[in-house]
Parts: sequence; C-alpha cells; structure tokens
Amino acid sequence: MSKSKKQQLWAFWKYDLFPYVLGGEVESIECDGSVRVFGGLVLMTPILILPKKEGQKRMDEIKRITNEYRGESDKLKTTYKSQVEKIMQGQ
Repeated sequence: MSKSKKQQLWAFWKYDLFPYVLGGEVESIECDGSVRVFGGLVLMTPILILPKKEGQKRMDEIKRITNEYRGESDKLKTTYKSQVEKIMQGQ
C-alpha cells in the first residue's frame, strides 16, 4: 500500500492595509475553516484556497502589481513634493 500525499495548499485572506490581500502556504485548516500558514502565529479566515503552485503563481502576480503601484506612487510623491516647493516659492 502506498501512502497518499497530503495536498499542499495556498490561502489568501483580506488585509486592512495595502496590498489588501495576503497569502501563504497552508500549514493546517481548522474545523471552522480558518487556516494557519507556515510561519504565521494567528489563524486567518481565507477568501480563497488553491493548490500551492496556482496560489504561488497568483501571489507572484499580486507582488508584481504591488511593485508597480509602489513605483507609480513614488513618482507621484516626487511630483507632489516638487509642486509644493514651487507653490511655497511663489511660482
């Protein structure tokens, strides 16, 4: 008899601050449906659970657009600061 391999899963949950969703590899799923992720200290209520490979793929996409957002945000901050300086100089 062969032992069945436990499926590796990835969970996503809502987060109040940017990037508004976080994710991680599932260590355990509790009876109430909450999950504990590896390295996590608290239980999370998932909004999506996927096979690990698909979850990591989506997490990579979230990280990609998060980095794009941060880059654009940095550009906007620089423009804003420059415009405030001009206003303060009476230009």
